[in-house]
Amino acid sequence: MPPSSAGGTLWTVACPVHNRGRWVLAACCSRATLGSMPALLTAPDPAPWWRLARVLAAQADELRAQARRIVATAESTRWNSPAATVFTSRARQAAERAVRIAGGMDEAAATARHHAVALAKVAASLASAP
Repeated sequence: MPPSSAGGTLWTVACPVHNRGRWVLAACCSRATLGSMPALLTAPDPAPWWRLARVLAAQADELRAQARRIVATAESTRWNSPAATVFTSRARQAAERAVRIAGGMDEAAATARHHAVALAKVAASLASAP
């Protein structure tokens, strides 16, 4: 029988039926599916979550930099006309949207870091378990 996910911790098992034997969530497999095959426990790995957090943070920084470049380019145009005013206004609006999106990416990165810390705690408790 696969390990339970009691206490909010998700375990993974090597399942020959689901996902072609790759590591899958234990909830995927039932006693009938696994039969008498022993479930192979693995400690949760926080590394992918740390990588995701770094990528999201870097992309958010790049998006903010692009927003600054868009505004700088629009403001440095040397013509004066109603079209130039509209162009500059729309460029500022696009940059503001990009900065808001970058803020959402920062929140996602923080969530990924939080999840990585939680997984590291689970892995540590599994390593210290008798």
